Amino acid sequence: MAYIAKRGKNYTITVSCGYDTSGKQIKQHMTYKPTATTPKQIEKEVQKQAVIFEVAPYGLQTKGLIFNVTKPFLYALVRICI
Repeated sequence: MAYIAKRGKNYTITVSCGYDTSGKQIKQHMTYKPTATTPKQIEKEVQKQAVIFEVAPYGLQTKGLIFNVTKPFLYALVRICI
């Protein structure tokens, strides 16, 4: 599950990616600046990005956000979750 925090006009999305060998929790962070104008559109847009970012760490190799998951799969997942 993603943790979403509002920071001014931007949102910080934090996702837990399990634990390392020493038992420390592995987290990944993402800052997202919404492009929508109304509060309801912004909330929906941020929720979609959070769902995509939750799935993304399983396909990532680096922080460069290289997805191994196809875009149609991500869009289908977003439609299901929201």
